[in-house]
Amino acid sequence: MIQDLKLEVNEQISLTDVVFENLCWAILKGDLLPGERLREVPLANQFNASRTYVRKAIRKLELEGLAFLMSKCGAQLLHIRR
Repeated sequence: MIQDLKLEVNEQISLTDVVFENLCWAILKGDLLPGERLREVPLANQFNASRTYVRKAIRKLELEGLAFLMSKCGAQLLHIRR
């Protein structure tokens, strides 16, 4: 999972966007792998953010085609074709 991610809060960017950008970066670096489940509570603890911000960031990942939301199961990263 992601071990070295730290939030750098910027007054110009919402916390949702900061979490989203960090998740995207983790995907690009390979810290988060295709098929991996994104669990709100561990991510919220890691980012020291509320689950609401993590949930919104995961929804943005889905809108970008990077994750798939599953009812009552959380989200799962999609395989990205390169």
